[in-house]
Amino acid sequence: MDSLHIIGKSYNCDKSDDHHTFEGESYFDIYEKYFSKLRDKNINFLELGVRDASSLNTWATYFDNANIHGVDIDSNAKLFQTGLFQIHIFSQDNDAKLGGLSDMVGGWDVVLDDASHINELTLKSFSILWGSVKSGGLYIIEDLANSYRDLTEDCKNWNGMGLNDSKISFNNRREDMMALFSDIISNLDGRFGNIRSIHFHQQIVIIEKI
Repeated sequence: MDSLHIIGKSYNCDKSDDHHTFEGESYFDIYEKYFSKLRDKNINFLELGVRDASSLNTWATYFDNANIHGVDIDSNAKLFQTGLFQIHIFSQDNDAKLGGLSDMVGGWDVVLDDASHINELTLKSFSILWGSVKSGGLYIIEDLANSYRDLTEDCKNWNGMGLNDSKISFNNRREDMMALFSDIISNLDGRFGNIRSIHFHQQIVIIEKI
């Protein structure tokens, strides 16, 4: 079977491009280490941030029996839906809709946040979804370099999608994400918490649930 990296490149997914490769290791090379044991399992996979659905197509090809869902705020993303995965249009901080989707599938084996990269929304998604991650499941946040960048200019093209009319700050502070990581690390105690591990890679954090 082809590796995740090879499959991703075949769909021109940016998770395997030079910008997402460090010391010869792409995002997909990292994910292979975690996903290979799930490859033939019946899993529920959620990706926040769809764009052109190249990554959703990658997951659908890699996993034999996955129930794959994508969430995006841009209604145009729906155009990329196929019979291999479902795409839902709403903001990643929509508590009711994210909760409803999680209830519908019965929880997640993998959640991957490649959406806005706005700290406030990233943290909100985690607070909504972590409870629906299954035992042994993974919660992944990508592109951590954005967690200390001002994304105001990047987000100007989001006019008409609702976020620019909100009070959300696009000026990220690293302290916000560090508070989440510090809280997780302080709860790495199986007697009281539900976090088995937290792994940091270049631009990625992978949190595993007990």
